[in-house]
Amino acid sequence: MPVLSTLARFRIKGYPALWRMLPKILVVTLFEQALKMKTNSPLDLLYLGSSIAPIGLALYFTHAAESHGAERAETKHGKD
Repeated sequence: MPVLSTLARFRIKGYPALWRMLPKILVVTLFEQALKMKTNSPLDLLYLGSSIAPIGLALYFTHAAESHGAERAETKHGKD
């Protein structure tokens, strides 16, 4: 079974914590692979850096969305 369809099924069933953990899992997996990687040229390091950047952005936006959601919940309940 493809991983993405399995993850989509979890989201439909109401497991949003899995989607918040996905970028963190990607970071760990990426760095495990980076430790095994043999760098033969500076271009290899450029490829590694270009793969880290989107994951970093995903972590940033995930954190920003969680913070924004928490602020909205506080103002909704009158905790100003």
